[in-house]
Amino acid sequence: MDGAASDTAGGTAGGAADDGAGPTSTTDGVELAVRALLARADGDADAAVHHARAAAAAGSLLGHALSRYLDPAAGAAAAAGATAPVYDAPAAFQAFVDGGGNVELYRRTSAALAAVYRRAPRGRVLDLGCGDGLAVVPAVLAAGDAAPASVDLVEPSAALLADCRARCAAAGLAVVAQAPTPTPTPTTPADAPAGPTPTDGRGPAAGTTVRTWQTTAQQWLGGPAAGQRWDVVESTFALQSLPPADRAAVLSAVADRAATLAVVEFDVPPEPATPEDRARSLARRYEHGIAEYGADRDLVTQGFLVPVLLGLVDPAASRTNWEHPAATWAADVAAAGWTDVRVEPVADYWYAPAFLLTARSGTRG
Repeated sequence: MDGAASDTAGGTAGGAADDGAGPTSTTDGVELAVRALLARADGDADAAVHHARAAAAAGSLLGHALSRYLDPAAGAAAAAGATAPVYDAPAAFQAFVDGGGNVELYRRTSAALAAVYRRAPRGRVLDLGCGDGLAVVPAVLAAGDAAPASVDLVEPSAALLADCRARCAAAGLAVVAQAPTPTPTPTTPADAPAGPTPTDGRGPAAGTTVRTWQTTAQQWLGGPAAGQRWDVVESTFALQSLPPADRAAVLSAVADRAATLAVVEFDVPPEPATPEDRARSLARRYEHGIAEYGADRDLVTQGFLVPVLLGLVDPAASRTNWEHPAATWAADVAAAGWTDVRVEPVADYWYAPAFLLTARSGTRG
């Protein structure tokens, strides 16, 4: 995640002066959090901790989160934690997506996907990076009689995929065996590998068969998915996690295997002119986002939001997201061979407005 609608780069330059008076407002605290981010980016760990503590003392929620994460004395994750995969132990991510503005964001996202399914009733759907199914499962149910006949779910996190399978089963979808990555996948749901008995599928999407695959989109499309076609290939807030070159390869790989592409992502602001402007833009947005969480705030910030943020500003940290303005996404999709590329708004959000991008190819599943 990266970007936001209301607090884009720019704003007031500079920060709280070091005149001995100390910070006097949350605004000053956010400026001190900006200094902490810049110090972290410069590799000055001591200065980063110093400014984070000062930001916390000034009332900045981001400052508090950074102080806990960066300061070993506070029992924080420290430098090594910035490289931990945020989706591999997903308790924090789950708390993040289940709270705050994500509730309305995912409701609108599922509604947008359901509308796509209705334009290809009873089709075959591939979801890349399905996570715990928070977007795709409600979308399948909301599509009613037009719900997909089959859905292939690809997700590299074992924990998230297990939660997704449980969500599917609880919704009454027919979940067939999870195939190991090297096994060639069947070409139709009827040929699915043997395994646990599917659920009985009673409910609005009773005829939908779900298959899950624990692997990356790159690995799956390069192996088990060979020869398959779909009516819809979709991804919600997941393609941003692929480095641009890998993402371009994935978009190209599915361009001749599907009729419709549906991508939901964030319309982030253009890259600010300076590192300071970028850090300030991010800090202001994160301050708003963190405020949406109460009891789970520390879990969400320490296990997800702060590692993601540091990955965006710290060259030494493990980067987890590569996001762009909607116009860049549209250009990249067109360059991958898709046509009739369209972008429409989905929801406002503290981080950035979410959009739905749809595109067409000449191949039908």
